[in-house]
Amino acid sequence: MTDVTYRGGCHCGAIRFEAKGAPKFVARCHCDSCRRTTGGAFSTWVGFEDPQVEWLSDADCYCSSEGVRRGFCKQCGTPLSYQSDKWVGETHFLIGVFDEPYQFVPSGDVFTEEALPWCHGGGHMQLRAASPADLNLLRHWDEQRHVIAADPNDDWGWEEELHRTPEWRELLIAELDGRPIGFMQIIDPALEDSHYWGDVADNLRAVDIWIGEAADLGRGYGTTMMQLALERCFAHAEVTAVLIDPLATNTRAHRFYERLGFRFVERRQFGDDDCFVYRLERAGWQRDGFEGTAS
Repeated sequence: MTDVTYRGGCHCGAIRFEAKGAPKFVARCHCDSCRRTTGGAFSTWVGFEDPQVEWLSDADCYCSSEGVRRGFCKQCGTPLSYQSDKWVGETHFLIGVFDEPYQFVPSGDVFTEEALPWCHGGGHMQLRAASPADLNLLRHWDEQRHVIAADPNDDWGWEEELHRTPEWRELLIAELDGRPIGFMQIIDPALEDSHYWGDVADNLRAVDIWIGEAADLGRGYGTTMMQLALERCFAHAEVTAVLIDPLATNTRAHRFYERLGFRFVERRQFGDDDCFVYRLERAGWQRDGFEGTAS
């Protein structure tokens, strides 16, 4: 493999390159930046060390974000390459610009938390009502490290709560092809009996959501769950917005919700928890194209 030379170029042929030897990796990237700069649902990249790469004609460069340079052909517009200060000394090429792309096989996926909901590997996800039969499952999930980190001070009191069905709340289990993978609570914060949200307007919903097992993190399931939840919330015509309150330290959750269209409202203390409050308006949900995407 070390003697192999891979050749490629843009659509019009103005830009050509060669890469000698085995690539460092071949992987699918699901990040929003790659999706927007390539126009594809995800991008498959083939990575090489810079000394392996020879440009036979120079590509133009677009800086898509700080420290990131994306090569393209200014004549035909073909996106070609990626270089970043994060991976110094490497050049990554889009698999489709090689003359023989079938020579490469991806070995994995990255930024799967940003994947489109139908890119998580197949299967059908649905929400069902939680019941007392889920007691042991929810107790087990409550003991997982990532769940504790996201919700360290709450005692859900499953033994009692699973038997309660107040009109202002839904307790839901997300299932993928019949396999339980996560939990969700949807409430009307104006009617909720503990007054957790304080004095809030009518016609809102608030959501709690988490993935049960660590092995199911980073696979796009959270995105699908949240979109199903939003469809469920906004199915009621009177609902104007949805609220969430991740911990202030949970920056990964902040990015997740912001990608879904939520906007930061305020930093707020809920009991012992220091949280960020985010809000998604119905108009924002419809404008950003999430309406109906999870069905």
